[in-house]
Amino acid sequence: MKKALGIDCGNVILEQMNGTLVNDSITAIQTIVESRIFSDEDNVRIWVVSKCGPRVQQLSRKWLKEVDFWNLTGIPERNLEFCLNFWEKEPICQRLEITHFIDDRPKVLNCLTSVETLYAFNPTTKAMHEYRQSKPVIIVRSWEELLLDLLK
Repeated sequence: MKKALGIDCGNVILEQMNGTLVNDSITAIQTIVESRIFSDEDNVRIWVVSKCGPRVQQLSRKWLKEVDFWNLTGIPERNLEFCLNFWEKEPICQRLEITHFIDDRPKVLNCLTSVETLYAFNPTTKAMHEYRQSKPVIIVRSWEELLLDLLK
């Protein structure tokens, strides 16, 4: 089975609402792309999948372009998907055949029933208490910790 990775944007790639990069996000994503774990032939099977309204969608596009995300990581700019509600990430994951997903909110991961490997990226204590685990989730506190698990 082909592997595909979904990555949330806010608090995973970019700090929520200010457009600065989460520590090590670009270099870690470069490492993932270069590993070719999520590639077939010349296609990078990594998508940024983010829940936000139209204004934040526009800001996210702008911020990703300003930090040169697409060129630096090697992920095609067309591999950006937005939805308005967190539960809408599941149909996106099904359509894109995503097998691994990284999100800072465990309650979002709980909705991703078709995704086999789920990573909670530096979730808050409150978010973990709100989470009702229906599937195992791997908690990682940094991109370095995520890479150790993802690339093993």
